Amino acid sequence: MLTPISAVLSRSFEIYQKNWRQISVYLGLMLAANVIFMIASYLGVVIEVRLGAGNILNDTVLLILYVANLVFSLWVSLGLMTAIKKWHRGEPEATFKENLNATIGYLWPAIYTGALVLLIVLCGSLLFIIPGIIFGLWYTFTFYAIIFENKKGVAALKASKELVAGRTTTILGYAIVIGLAFGLISLVLNWILVMITSVFSFSELSTTMVDNAISFIVGLLIAPLSLSAMITLYFSAKENPVVQIQPPTPTN
Repeated sequence: MLTPISAVLSRSFEIYQKNWRQISVYLGLMLAANVIFMIASYLGVVIEVRLGAGNILNDTVLLILYVANLVFSLWVSLGLMTAIKKWHRGEPEATFKENLNATIGYLWPAIYTGALVLLIVLCGSLLFIIPGIIFGLWYTFTFYAIIFENKKGVAALKASKELVAGRTTTILGYAIVIGLAFGLISLVLNWILVMITSVFSFSELSTTMVDNAISFIVGLLIAPLSLSAMITLYFSAKENPVVQIQPPTPTN
């Protein structure tokens, strides 16, 4: 039997509360990377406006920075997942540098396996919506299979599916509750911060930029809660495998 959803949620808050200082390091790294990319994008727009036309070199540099930002954020996320796993399992703690060094070898497998999952889900969604949802549920634990079980590609997909198959509806229910719970917290925080900033006089463009920044920061703050919940659910599924009932053997 899986860990009750109430315990999954409370465990997420407990991990966050006890380790928020360490978590803030990972969030700070991702925030810094995105700020650098935003500044570079702004400078790129300024350059294009001054030149009066698009600049291939400028666009190429921005594309490289965008991809680098995505890869770096994924790497930091893998390090954070590793840290959360250690906190959840009561394993000896490691510094963020040690966790990043431990996960750099999983970066490329995570990229191509994640692309494979995305392709499968998209293909399923093009056929019908339901297959896309089912595929998405089957491969929910793929990243955890990569960094916690050292599985790659199809093997990681298979490991994830084995944890979900036989209780797909239950996993869907957990995912919905987790999404709604932390989504609601995110909406409330976002609304409060937007209301606070609305007392200041900004131009329309500045207001849009501030609102986008608030949404990003709030999403960043909530992400560790979602990760903790899913990692808790992952290990609960690992520790409570689906029991396959074998049909009775016919007797003569």
